[in-house]
Amino acid sequence: MNELGEIDTMYHFDEDLNTHVVDSINGTENWWYSVHYDGGWDEFNAFRMDHYPVKDQMDILIYQTSSDEISAIHAGFRNQIARRGQSDKIIIPEVTVIGTSKILRFTNVTVEAHNIRHDVFKLGVITALDVILSLADQGELTFDIRWYATIGSAEVKTYYVDRINDDEASGRCGFVYECGERSFGFKNHIHLPSDIRVINAPEYMSWFWICI
Repeated sequence: MNELGEIDTMYHFDEDLNTHVVDSINGTENWWYSVHYDGGWDEFNAFRMDHYPVKDQMDILIYQTSSDEISAIHAGFRNQIARRGQSDKIIIPEVTVIGTSKILRFTNVTVEAHNIRHDVFKLGVITALDVILSLADQGELTFDIRWYATIGSAEVKTYYVDRINDDEASGRCGFVYECGERSFGFKNHIHLPSDIRVINAPEYMSWFWICI
C-alpha cells in the first residue's frame, strides 16, 4: 500500500526484537494489526507482523492503539531474543501437553527445525509444530500429523497434529495450542496453524485437548 502511494509508512528493522517496526502511518504512531483467515475471525494478537503468513481469502486490519500496548509487545519480543541468544536452536522453559487423561510437563525443551514447511519458509526456520516433533525425537511422546486442504468450506492448506500419544482427533475434538510470553495473555492463543507459526524462544507453550 505504501508503494502504491495509498499510505505513507515509515518503518525499520529492529534486531533486538527480530521484527520490522512500523514507526508511523500518515504521520501518526502506535499501529498494530489483527488477521482474519478464511473461515475464522479477527485475531487480536501479540505476534510479529512480518512473521504472519499471507494466505488467499485473508483480511488484515491495521489499527491504532496505545503506546503502552506497543511497548508491552516489544518488551516481550525483546525477552524472546535475549532468551535465544546466538543459538540456532530454541530452548523453551516450559512445555505442557494436556490430554484427556494425562498431563505431560517438560522443562527447558530444546527445539530444532524439521523443515516440514520448506515450501513456505527457508530451511532452518523453527515453528510451533517443531516443538512436538522435537519432543518425539527425544522419546517423550508419539504423534501423527495430517494435511488438510480444507476444513469445512474454509481453505487451510496446512498440517494439523491429529494425535499425541493415545489422544487422537475425532469429529470436533482435538488438540490446539498457544505459546508466547505469559504477559501477552489471551493474545497468545491465535488460530495460526502450528506448521506456519514461527517461534522465537517463547516463555512457554501449551497443547491442550478441546471439543467444540
